[in-house]
Amino acid sequence: MPKRTRHQQRTNQRPGVPPNIVPCAPDATAGMARRTTLDQRTCPIRSVCYIGIRSLHLFGIAAALPLTIGFLHVGGRDVLAGWRLVALITSALITGLFNLALDQAAYPTHLRPALCTTGALYVNFAASTWLTGEGLYYGAYVGWLALLVALGLLLGGLTVSGLLARMGVRGAYTTVWEHVPVGMVGLIGAIACLALAGALGCAAPLYRELTALSPYPLEFAVTVGAFVCAVAVTTRAWWQCSVFSAHRTDPALQQSYQTFASHWSAPTAAAYVITVSGALLFLVWPPP
Repeated sequence: MPKRTRHQQRTNQRPGVPPNIVPCAPDATAGMARRTTLDQRTCPIRSVCYIGIRSLHLFGIAAALPLTIGFLHVGGRDVLAGWRLVALITSALITGLFNLALDQAAYPTHLRPALCTTGALYVNFAASTWLTGEGLYYGAYVGWLALLVALGLLLGGLTVSGLLARMGVRGAYTTVWEHVPVGMVGLIGAIACLALAGALGCAAPLYRELTALSPYPLEFAVTVGAFVCAVAVTTRAWWQCSVFSAHRTDPALQQSYQTFASHWSAPTAAAYVITVSGALLFLVWPPP
């Protein structure tokens, strides 16, 4: 008679004897039911919170450019002359073309990172508005300037990756640039230079306010920190959305693309119309 293994001895039961049943805690079933009910209740709440936060983010970016132009008519008229005016118009067009689409395609699909992204945007607005005392228009100007700097850094990073790929330096971006026309590197580099030149040309009001805050170290640090944080968070999100990112195969990022295409493309288009029409309105009829 073959010898049974230890596993067989444990699992085989004698005839007529019921199988071993692992005792269960009396409240286990009730606990699972409570967790299921809690998940069912919190999921719609989380969805509503996510839609509200993302809509708030979209509204903030859409309103930034028109309010910026309104501020420059009142508190930054030196920017609306000479090469600074050319830089402003060019950077405004670039911002309108890229920011809304890039931001909504790269926006996080989960509540916590979405709250972080939107929080960075509005903390920058609030810090600039309250600590300098310049009001809403100036806060929107600083927020728009942060978006413009982030766009210049993103396109500059893409240009550097293209140059390295053309020089034979291997990396995660090499395969992508092998299927891209040669002139695309120069085009992206030119747009990056225009974005950074626009940010530099429009930075005079920010420089004046930071100079005025220099005797107050805490206010100065908070204002600069909020601006740098907004630039860093935005640049990181946009870079991860690009085809040159190693995170492109991330399931959460692919879900973000699907969410953007299926649910948020129409609101983004509407926000783009609001941005362009509002900017033209403020150019023709500046605020008092």
